[in-house]
Amino acid sequence: MLRLLPILLLVLLGGCQAADSDSVQQVPQELTQCKEPRPQMCTMQYDPVCAWMPESGKWKTASNGCDACADKRVAGYLAGECNVQGVSTPLRNSL
Repeated sequence: MLRLLPILLLVLLGGCQAADSDSVQQVPQELTQCKEPRPQMCTMQYDPVCAWMPESGKWKTASNGCDACADKRVAGYLAGECNVQGVSTPLRNSL
């Protein structure tokens, strides 16, 4: 029984790692990363961005990049509003 314990432990840890990597969505390369220290005050201009919150795997529209990065849950953002349909990817302007 004690010999099976290390094997069982490895199987359980491997299963957790696979589940975590499967649930992580790919973050776009063009994401503007938020930098530390986070802003404490931002201007009130409206230049919407779509902010990425990796812990929840969701996107949210913020009024501007500064406002997005003031939220510690946000890792970065893309220019433009997020899709209003609740889809987890930002809207893209087609040229």
